Amino acid sequence: MTLTLDLTKQEEEQLQAVAAGKGLRTEDCVLQAVKALLPTSGVSAKVAALRSLLDDDEEEQRETGEYLLDALDEDRLSSRTLYR
Repeated sequence: MTLTLDLTKQEEEQLQAVAAGKGLRTEDCVLQAVKALLPTSGVSAKVAALRSLLDDDEEEQRETGEYLLDALDEDRLSSRTLYR
């Protein structure tokens, strides 16, 4: 099936940015999103949910973790760092 989407220029740019961030073609990114909306059976739904957790961007998680550690160290009364 072929679908045509009418997107604003901003929506198109955002979609392209999301796809590029995932290392996918825009079409493949949209297809993944559509498939995620479709109902699945019990076991395959659980597998799909676990895979989506594993597909998170590792670099983003690493940056978030570093930011949190820095924030915790900044709020310490002592000048010694606790987490680094």
